Amino acid sequence: MVKRSKSGFSLLRRALLQVGEIDLHQLELRREVLVIRLVGQPLERAAHFLLELLLAEDILILAPGHGYLIGEPHREARRLIRHRLAREAKVVSALSRLRAPTLEELVLEVYDDVQPHLHAVAMRSLAAHLGKLAAEGRVRAAEGRYSLVQSAASG
Repeated sequence: MVKRSKSGFSLLRRALLQVGEIDLHQLELRREVLVIRLVGQPLERAAHFLLELLLAEDILILAPGHGYLIGEPHREARRLIRHRLAREAKVVSALSRLRAPTLEELVLEVYDDVQPHLHAVAMRSLAAHLGKLAAEGRVRAAEGRYSLVQSAASG
């Protein structure tokens, strides 16, 4: 939930729909509170875009799907963006070191700071990072294995 003005509602809805592949499960305005509930991996892929979009809005309070209300949503959005970019950098670094790893092999490297019993959950985020990188033409998936795409500039 995002406390915001009615004028930004249509802008946010259009932007979410333009991201593509999002199951727009719930999006409505209730007394100037925008309620957004998106489901599925495409949300993971759109998370960075959505956070950037929210930074551009005048947000007072963010009410996540679980946890506490966030009273400084811009600071939290910037923290989450930094975290996601750092994790993405770990994905790229691991792909450059490993020879066409599987998702299971990659999660051990990229989520080495996460308890092993959480790796099954982490694989969903990892798959989303890989999907984003693939959509950008930076990663290739073949037969359940992942590799970096070599650009002409990098040889």
